[in-house]
Amino acid sequence: MSDSESPSHTEREKIVKELKRVDNKTGGRLTPEKFKEYGRFSVHDVIHTLGPWKQAVRSVEDRPVYSKNDVLERIAEASKFFEPPLTLDNFYSKTGIDSNVVYRFFDSWTGAKKEAGLCGEEESFPYKGREVSREDVIETLKGLEKDLGRPPKTRDLEKSSITVRQLYNHYDSFSQALEDACIEPDSPGNRRYSNEEIIEELNKVYSGENHTSSTLFKQESSIGLTTVVNRFGSWTDALKAADITPQDNNGKIPEEDVLQELRDVSKKVEGSMSSVDFNKVSDNSASLMVQKFGSWEEAKKQAGLPINSDQDR
Repeated sequence: MSDSESPSHTEREKIVKELKRVDNKTGGRLTPEKFKEYGRFSVHDVIHTLGPWKQAVRSVEDRPVYSKNDVLERIAEASKFFEPPLTLDNFYSKTGIDSNVVYRFFDSWTGAKKEAGLCGEEESFPYKGREVSREDVIETLKGLEKDLGRPPKTRDLEKSSITVRQLYNHYDSFSQALEDACIEPDSPGNRRYSNEEIIEELNKVYSGENHTSSTLFKQESSIGLTTVVNRFGSWTDALKAADITPQDNNGKIPEEDVLQELRDVSKKVEGSMSSVDFNKVSDNSASLMVQKFGSWEEAKKQAGLPINSDQDR
């Protein structure tokens, strides 16, 4: 459509219909950037046919205009359908009111909920009313990573059982907390690998090798060892997921992998881990530790685990 042509009624109808389609597809505020990505006409065609962008959008938007009281009432209503705390995602799924509307009236989602009378909803948090330990924070972050399928961000704590303030009681920064939880944060230079890609990489690195030392993986792969261990729980479990039998140069399980297995299992039992505890949780046998290190106590010592002579039997 040239600038000298006047838009016909048919052309106007087509563009209005396309604006509505993109508006329904994307949700939120319809911007020129969204229309450029999803629309079948150019932004120039829209403006030439319907006038300035804001005027064009107003001609197709049929969303209700909410007042502050409307938002507060909807927050109170939505809270009846979800376990606390009510999140923005849940609020939107129930009401269709997005964050842009909320932040038009309130400085924060928490502030909006408090004004709606939900200030006590956090009382259902498992950690509310008692001091949160570093272990609680780490456990929460790891749980979020597993549920979200990606490293958590600060805003994700809203969906968890701890608050940002509780996290900062123990850490100077959110990235420091992620590091303590052995979680690699997303960044432009830090690619997020799928389980399938990690398994493919493991098979690529160890194809034709007679050992499965994690040192070789560090040397040969661009995927961090921490990423692999965090994703599968342990180095041994990652190898198993890739159908690779852990072996050292002599066809035996590498010493470093045995020690890591001890550390991993110790996190799953209470108190000082005994050989009986180990056998109940691990696919390996405590006798393997004795063969490699001479005694169960020495194996735990090499792994940096506490020793209790009365329980370590």
